[in-house]
Amino acid sequence: MMDTLEARKAELVTLLSDVPDDVPDLLPSASAIYARKVGRLTDALNGAQT
Repeated sequence: MMDTLEARKAELVTLLSDVPDDVPDLLPSASAIYARKVGRLTDALNGAQT
């Protein structure tokens, strides 16, 4: 059992070492999408008051 766990740990360490450190958490276009959606929401809310 312990040998299996140690082998799995070594496999996971190898996999994690191949991951680049500078991977963004969000899509590069996420801020533009968010801004567009907030703008639409603002327009919708302002239009409802007239």
